Amino acid sequence: MKNIIRFFTAIMGATLLFAGTVLADETHYRVDVEGMNCPFCAYGIEKKLKRLDGVEKVEVDLTHGQFWLKVDDTAEVSEETVSTIVRDAGFTFKGLTQHDEPHSLSDDSE
Repeated sequence: MKNIIRFFTAIMGATLLFAGTVLADETHYRVDVEGMNCPFCAYGIEKKLKRLDGVEKVEVDLTHGQFWLKVDDTAEVSEETVSTIVRDAGFTFKGLTQHDEPHSLSDDSE
């Protein structure tokens, strides 16, 4: 019985260690954009942001004029590159902010 408990304890510990490693391997960015009012406006920017190296996911928040990026931790997203993408699409780039926690569009806390 003790061996079974040790086995499950070891499995749980390894699972928690793995989960912590997986969660630590991503970075999140918020891109603030002015003048973006409809999904069609956001689509061109979203498509180009998804093409950046290391970008795994892009979420659009039209209500707040924001894009949320999930980026592989080994990649770097430069403010200059994102600014160029937004300006080339005809919108005003307001800022790029790095976040440790993922963003949920259903969370309206900000």
